[in-house]
Amino acid sequence: MQSQEIYTTKNIPKVHLQDKTRYVCNPAGILSVSACGEIDRMLYALEQQTGIETVVAVVPSIGNEDCFEFSHQLLNEWGVGKKRQE
Repeated sequence: MQSQEIYTTKNIPKVHLQDKTRYVCNPAGILSVSACGEIDRMLYALEQQTGIETVVAVVPSIGNEDCFEFSHQLLNEWGVGKKRQE
């Protein structure tokens, strides 16, 4: 049995920071290349039309981390989302 890599907020590639047209981080290849491309196009259009910033990270394991806390920390570290202006 092969052990799978446990991903942390530190070792997930920051694809959107490297290329603003990429929104899907799929380091283990769980999604197909065509699926990633389609999601990238949809999320690019969403951001262009609404200003909403979104990314998708697909990994096989985050260990024992809480999914909500993990995703919140990941988005904060990546700087996803615009600060609310009052």
